[in-house]
Amino acid sequence: MIQIKRGVEANRLNSVPAEGELIYTTDDKKIYIGDGTTTGGVSIDLTYQEILAILSGHSGSGSGLNSDKLDGLHGSSYLRRTTPETLVYNDATPDSNYKGLNIDHNISGTDSLTSDRDHIALNIDVDSSVESGTTTDEHKVIAANIDVRVTGDSDLVTGLSTSIKALHTSGKITNLKGSETVVMNQGECSNVFGNEVLIYNDNAESKATSMYGGYYKTSNKGDGISASTRAVGVYSEIEHNTDTLNNAYAFQGKIDQNSGTISHAYLFHGVYEGTLPANSYGVYIASDVKNYFKGDIESDGDITATKVTAELHGDGANITNVPDKIKFNEVFTATGGETTITIPNSKTYVVGTHELLVVVNGSFKYLTDDYTEDSTTTITFTTALSAGEKVMLRLV
Repeated sequence: MIQIKRGVEANRLNSVPAEGELIYTTDDKKIYIGDGTTTGGVSIDLTYQEILAILSGHSGSGSGLNSDKLDGLHGSSYLRRTTPETLVYNDATPDSNYKGLNIDHNISGTDSLTSDRDHIALNIDVDSSVESGTTTDEHKVIAANIDVRVTGDSDLVTGLSTSIKALHTSGKITNLKGSETVVMNQGECSNVFGNEVLIYNDNAESKATSMYGGYYKTSNKGDGISASTRAVGVYSEIEHNTDTLNNAYAFQGKIDQNSGTISHAYLFHGVYEGTLPANSYGVYIASDVKNYFKGDIESDGDITATKVTAELHGDGANITNVPDKIKFNEVFTATGGETTITIPNSKTYVVGTHELLVVVNGSFKYLTDDYTEDSTTTITFTTALSAGEKVMLRLV
């Protein structure tokens, strides 16, 4: 049996313990270790940060206060590793809950903050200065890698699960985030991604009822929600402050069918369910900008516009499936110099009702500014038409 030198705290300060000598104070239950110079020895009742600082500050050579021979191994190896460490957990009981590695981080306290403070349960700090990688022989830096492979038929399989719950009853949280990603580039980089998600069926035997590259749902289940509350399913913003950006897309979509059959395809598709909101829109563009549709436009409802510019391809843009709204649609090519136009095929309209729609080369013309309505069969342009211009007269 090894017996450690002991005594009360008052007596500890009367001597200088030898290097490596342990002292135990019986009144305050603390342990000290001698370094050969410090009166009363050095306290080893330290926080884990202080212990790590002591251990990592010595080489493990066996002299002084060092980390040599912890459990028969060089203690400094626990702090500085050049070879990978592997933790193996064998979970062989499906009918029970199991956690391979669990971190239980409990945060409390009421002291006033004097600055922003981070409280992190798990922190990974990766620094790389490697310059030998190429685009063919790539050097990849990965801070955390999750590899889940299921050969059985588990009902729910998740690569990364995050649950954030705000359970406070007073005060206010400014931002509550399920995840936050910050990617900063200060050099030349071909592509920068906030997140990249790849979902695919691997072979002919793969059968997925539905596949989602991204699935987002905002669910408001609370009571007493104020009128100022806003819910956004997906928000996208491009902020540009310097240099030149050739193309900016807040949203961009592509359907790439290389083989097989897609029965119905929609670049954008939406539907309302439940009670229709008091003010509901399928598409709402708040900015005064052009909207471009290269193909036909089909509508089962009214089309109301105070200012519209349409790009026409061929003899004219087609607006179909509204036969009760369109009474006639006459399209012809100007020979040049015309100002007064008689509607072809003896068609008529009612002057001053704005039921006549006039389009020249894809641009809608405006009554009074661009033309006048002279009679039920004619209009007069303020500027003569040029040869080859496409003119469309439509009664709606």
